[in-house]
Amino acid sequence: MGDPGSELALRHLSQQRMKMKTTFSLSVKDHYDLFLNTLIWSAVMMKSLAPLILMRMLNVKTILIIRRIKLL
Repeated sequence: MGDPGSELALRHLSQQRMKMKTTFSLSVKDHYDLFLNTLIWSAVMMKSLAPLILMRMLNVKTILIIRRIKLL
């Protein structure tokens, strides 16, 4: 993996994972942000738009779910 972009993306993902391990009380928004970050960095690593398309498809559903959770 000589590509600097891929190495940067991998480092970023591992930092995100460490944040998840060290933070015990993540809010719904934190989980959502980590999920979106992972999809964005996956797109960078794969040099593909597929994760971004997936993000766009899931975006509407997850926003509705988050709104429902806030209403509870």
